[in-house]
Amino acid sequence: MHNGLHILQKQVSKSFYADSVLRSYGEVIHSTLPIEKAFELQEYYMTTNPTEWNEARKINFAYYSRVKRLKKKIAKMLESGNCIFLTFTFTDKVLETTNADTRRQKVRRYLSSYNCDYVANIDFGAKNGREHYHALIQCDKVDYNAFDYGALNGEKVRSTNDFVKLAKYISKLTNHAIKDTCKGSRMIYNR
Repeated sequence: MHNGLHILQKQVSKSFYADSVLRSYGEVIHSTLPIEKAFELQEYYMTTNPTEWNEARKINFAYYSRVKRLKKKIAKMLESGNCIFLTFTFTDKVLETTNADTRRQKVRRYLSSYNCDYVANIDFGAKNGREHYHALIQCDKVDYNAFDYGALNGEKVRSTNDFVKLAKYISKLTNHAIKDTCKGSRMIYNR
């Protein structure tokens, strides 16, 4: 939505959520909009632009649903066995001579070759904006030398009954996937 209405609707929705759900649990509420202002905006847009407001609501619902599905898939992977958190980086030559879709397919093919569950997404470095990918793959080991297009680094993530640690991994992986620099990019995952 070119006019940014979905962003405003997201703030209104967050205010409603914070007021109704978080307050009932006695949690501290950090909302960008006071609840009174949220009700006022909701009423205004439902009266003047109901079609656009409902479209904005659908966009935000799709985003929240995507995050929920992603968290559920990652939690299932982490709870059911050993996983490896991977970072794919490309050489300068690969970045110069290929397009983003080609690089995406290279990552997908590498992950698919292991015939197990995986989730991956594109990311861009904080310092210089360099394109790379993060992935979680549910297998015991990978061949780091089989990725011929740059560097591949990994960190083993063991199955654990420590749900706090598990929640931190889920949060870390999900945040990589949904941060602003990756908006509009589709996740890579096995079906």
